[in-house]
Amino acid sequence: MAAKPALDAVPSRPKSDNCDNAWRVLEYAHETAASFLEIFSKDRSPGAPSRSNQDLLRAMLVFVSAGLDSMVKHLVKDALPDVIKKDPAAHDNFQEFVERTIKKGDQPDYKTMADILVAENPIDRMIAMWVNDLTAKSLQSADELFRIASYFDIKSNIISKEPNKLKEVFRIRNNIIHEMDVDFSQEKRNRTPRQRDEMIEATNRLLKVCKAFLKAVDDKLK
Repeated sequence: MAAKPALDAVPSRPKSDNCDNAWRVLEYAHETAASFLEIFSKDRSPGAPSRSNQDLLRAMLVFVSAGLDSMVKHLVKDALPDVIKKDPAAHDNFQEFVERTIKKGDQPDYKTMADILVAENPIDRMIAMWVNDLTAKSLQSADELFRIASYFDIKSNIISKEPNKLKEVFRIRNNIIHEMDVDFSQEKRNRTPRQRDEMIEATNRLLKVCKAFLKAVDDKLK
């Protein structure tokens, strides 16, 4: 009998200290997701999963998606400033942000320019503004993830070679978080049914994205 699908393992600790907090977040998210899957497996009875068991599967995916969101934010805070200094393309992205920030329409934004110029270190001030801008919102889509990766000069195909499947995972995640997985088109059980293998596959896809993003950033800091 073929082994049942399981969660992918957490990658080894990154070499750069800048990535350490991000890696710890991923480790904790994986640990929590694995505990949900373990409880599901122990409580599992023959037949379709119960509502409460399906909620365990939903929680597994949601916690890993939260881990991805937090991991990326830590990489932006802890690693992006040093990547800017090492990677010319990332530095160009930062320069474009500076140009956008100090303009208000077609005119200079004198208030913002003054805020930057009187700072003890204007470059650090601008980097802090960029970090705040990039971490202000939670990740809601694959496109947002790819956008943030691009600021590190990391191509989307490094993050995921199957973007459409990743977009589907975000669709499932958003339906669970924002709509409670409710499907009013069903007459009896009006929540979208979730199966073990399907949810493990979706969760593993997010874990693979976490690993790819973390490794790509770590490689830039070597």
